[in-house]
Amino acid sequence: MLRVQIKNNGILDRTLLLAPGSYVIGREQADIVLAHASVSKKHALLTVHPEGATISDCDSMNGVFCDGEKIREKNFGQNFDLEIAPFGIQGTFEKQQTPGKYQNLLEGFALVNMKLTLSLALVILIILTFAAVFFPLSSSVKSFQSEEILKRGRMYAKYLADTNKYLLESGSVTVDSITGEEGILYAFIVDDLGKILAPEEKMGTLLDVPEVVAALREGKEKSAQGNAGEKIFIYPIKGVRVAKGAAVVGFNAERAEKAGVSVIKVYANLILLALLAAGIYLGVFLLRLFSMPLQKLDEDVNIAMKERKQHINFTSSEGAINNLVTTFNRLLFMNSGCKEEQPLAQGTIDLHDRHQPSVAPGMGSPRIIMSNLAQLEAPWCIINRDMFAIEQYSQEFVDILCCLKIKPGIHLLEAFDDPQTVKIISSMIDDDCKNEGIVIAPSGKAYIVRQSAVQDRPAVALFVLEDAAHE
Repeated sequence: MLRVQIKNNGILDRTLLLAPGSYVIGREQADIVLAHASVSKKHALLTVHPEGATISDCDSMNGVFCDGEKIREKNFGQNFDLEIAPFGIQGTFEKQQTPGKYQNLLEGFALVNMKLTLSLALVILIILTFAAVFFPLSSSVKSFQSEEILKRGRMYAKYLADTNKYLLESGSVTVDSITGEEGILYAFIVDDLGKILAPEEKMGTLLDVPEVVAALREGKEKSAQGNAGEKIFIYPIKGVRVAKGAAVVGFNAERAEKAGVSVIKVYANLILLALLAAGIYLGVFLLRLFSMPLQKLDEDVNIAMKERKQHINFTSSEGAINNLVTTFNRLLFMNSGCKEEQPLAQGTIDLHDRHQPSVAPGMGSPRIIMSNLAQLEAPWCIINRDMFAIEQYSQEFVDILCCLKIKPGIHLLEAFDDPQTVKIISSMIDDDCKNEGIVIAPSGKAYIVRQSAVQDRPAVALFVLEDAAHE
């Protein structure tokens, strides 16, 4: 790209951004108009090519000068200064954006990094699912399982009491039927005074457990906590009116649990695994649902980068993704160096009379060739409506709005320091308003901003500043 600054008697007149191609320089009806009597109608031809530029004199009356020397034709591989009196033409070659500033930023969103991010998010989701579901449920299942195992100890005590109910009177009681069961620490049959009747080696020993006395007195089953962490179950052996004795079982739930895998534990683990699998499946489904538009966006961005496109056509129902698309489009626009947008395209711009309503192109409104923009007396600027980026401007426009950072391809937010100016111009672009006009006062002086359409180029708009005092 070639940036051309045109000065009139040493004063900057305008700045142009030229893509590769040929441009006629002349007094009128030219691509680059130098409106002065000393300039021939077709004075010179400026050819811009990737390796540099060539200036050729077209048999002009007053000639073309470079460093004070009159030239017929000359090639430039670097920046140059020309003189077509009274104009000075300064050319500056702009290098294409090297992969770095913007392209590296775009490549940061490449599919490889996206897959890594999504994989990490999936792992985190699985961990959270495991922590939120598995551990609390596992604790609940373990508690439920312990209760079920303790019920088994109570069942042993009841079974022992029932089997010895009719043996108590004959004195032939026994505890052998349950002593081999897992979790059983000890088992006793006691009489109505709490003395052990069985097993035989403990016979006559008084069982000093307060709950045993209470069970015998009340005729109700009781439980107590043993010294070794076991649960003691006391089940009375009832006579006609009072308890004749009781079955006492010391049961260790942990030992019973370690002895084998219970059916409850198997089912509980299967339920937990099923819930975990459901959580993983749901996480993968949600991530895929969200990542599908991101993957499509990534593909479109990569294609646009390879083909040096300025924007991508991508829409989503998610506002956040659309905001990301807007950001990508701005980066692509700057990364492309505005190559596809020809600043001096052969379109026409509606130049309406200041006091007349806007007339659409093709309806008889006044028009000029875009290269004649320099003849506009009012300050002007051309803005890309899709990218909200500035393509072309006059120096008076820059001076009035004090936008010192302005350059072709820059976004409105970067170009204007005044947020109110950005808001006004952005709203005019969004609302597609034209000659209604909005008053601004950037430096204390009031100006009217008007917008005009560009024929055959709906993506850009012309903004003109008019002195409000003349209205």
